[in-house]
Amino acid sequence: MEFTDNEKDSILAAFEEMNIKPKCDDPNTFKQWLNDFVVQQQQKDVKPDLKDLQTAGTTNVTLPPKVSTFSGEDKDTAFDLWLYEVNCLRKSGMYREGLVTIQVRKSLKGHPARVAMRMGDQATLDELLETLTSLYGNVQTSEHLLAAFYNASQGETETVVEWSHRLEDLLTKATENQKKDPRETEQMLRSKFWASLRPSLRDKSRHKFDTVPTFDKLRIELRQIEMESGGVAKKTTNKVQQPKTDDQPDPIKILTQQVVNLTQQVQNLAAGGIPAVPPQQHSQQQQQRPQQQYHNQQQQQNSNRGQNRSSGARPKQNNGPQQFHNTYNQYNNTRSTPAYDSQEPECWRCGQLGHLAVGCRVRTDHLNPRRPTSTGGQQ
Repeated sequence: MEFTDNEKDSILAAFEEMNIKPKCDDPNTFKQWLNDFVVQQQQKDVKPDLKDLQTAGTTNVTLPPKVSTFSGEDKDTAFDLWLYEVNCLRKSGMYREGLVTIQVRKSLKGHPARVAMRMGDQATLDELLETLTSLYGNVQTSEHLLAAFYNASQGETETVVEWSHRLEDLLTKATENQKKDPRETEQMLRSKFWASLRPSLRDKSRHKFDTVPTFDKLRIELRQIEMESGGVAKKTTNKVQQPKTDDQPDPIKILTQQVVNLTQQVQNLAAGGIPAVPPQQHSQQQQQRPQQQYHNQQQQQNSNRGQNRSSGARPKQNNGPQQFHNTYNQYNNTRSTPAYDSQEPECWRCGQLGHLAVGCRVRTDHLNPRRPTSTGGQQ
């Protein structure tokens, strides 16, 4: 095949327009280059189908689903939320039942994982969920939940959002096994939501309750009123931190100094001829000293009266009652505390040890004042 002069001129003009320089030395080489050039241009013009690419990607690469961790403890997801996530995953139809079962088993930790282990690897997903529901599911009756719903009220530190969530949770659990009209449930929730608000917020939103028909819109209005009134004051406890100073005394050094001072005092007392007495014995001696002084005075008076009677002399008048009261008052003033630590009881009538005042038989005539007789003398 040979080109005419006109064809050659046309081909060269076309190459100049496309800014292409053919690489050829002879007609056969030019034909081969031209065929390759046409094939390359056809491949550039063909666009791939996006549906085919998407189908190929989904069939070849499948990522396993992720399920939240459940261990039955407060730090992890609650059981009702975990069960809701698993049921939604099963109803989506995106994953095979076996793959969902594997991911559910991986999400279990602690005691729930041991429950799944005891059931064995042949247990189906329905059997596993039924067992976990019997262990961690809600066991409160609908009557009990409805009573809690009607008795609930908004707390002092509870926001409108938290209060609405708590009511919705109670009503949902109470009516999950009952077929109720959604409009009736909506009206119950709306009425209870506004009626059990805090008094201050309820008084401000009375007109909203009369005009707003739905629960969601009423919640929005109440949130706006709450925000305009300053929100809810959360109770916070501020810990008072004491300033740290490097000048605080060391308790060990204080105790060491006290021991050194006591040792020095004991040595000084021993050097001066005064024996060191323990504090407990010293207090006992202080309590027994005025008591012994009182008994010595009484024995001295009794001996003096005996000598006067034997000699026939009349006893000396020295204001007996006044002397008795002075002596007794001196005894009470010098006595700091009663000697409760002594082994023998003390008589408060005569002052002697060994008996009580109830059974005291000691004569105290010499301690009583001399009574005047009818003739004017003294008895």
